[in-house]
Amino acid sequence: MLWTDERISRIAAAANGCLTVEEAVALMAADMTKMRDEYAACITELEAELQRCREQESARF
Repeated sequence: MLWTDERISRIAAAANGCLTVEEAVALMAADMTKMRDEYAACITELEAELQRCREQESARF
């Protein structure tokens, strides 16, 4: 997940006083948690693929 327009809009809203600092921090923390979860899922998928490759390689010999 990258810095989307939605995230930029949240930061801009906070800067314009539409959100309190606490609200902006809470939104950013939620975004970071989501990013962490997405990265963890990617890592899990990559580890599974690596294991499949290792098993295929060892089956050849």
